[in-house]
Amino acid sequence: MLIRELEKEPVYELVEVLRFERGRRYVYRLSAGDREYFVHVVTLREAVYVEFWHPGYAVPLLVFRVASGEELSRILILLRSLVGR
Repeated sequence: MLIRELEKEPVYELVEVLRFERGRRYVYRLSAGDREYFVHVVTLREAVYVEFWHPGYAVPLLVFRVASGEELSRILILLRSLVGR
């Protein structure tokens, strides 16, 4: 569901999809005003994680485990606030 939400929004550009044995990593570029971030959605067999990356850092700024619809709603609100919606 999160992937579909990101694909609806024109501010997210799919950069890369990495496939590995237990899941996938979708990498999206987010241009928020004069800033640029990367949003990684990591899908594993039993879990989904969302990571927020700054291009100048070697580790993610934030990591969320999406375990319920409520958490997904919070992450979508956060993503919308980054682009001013």
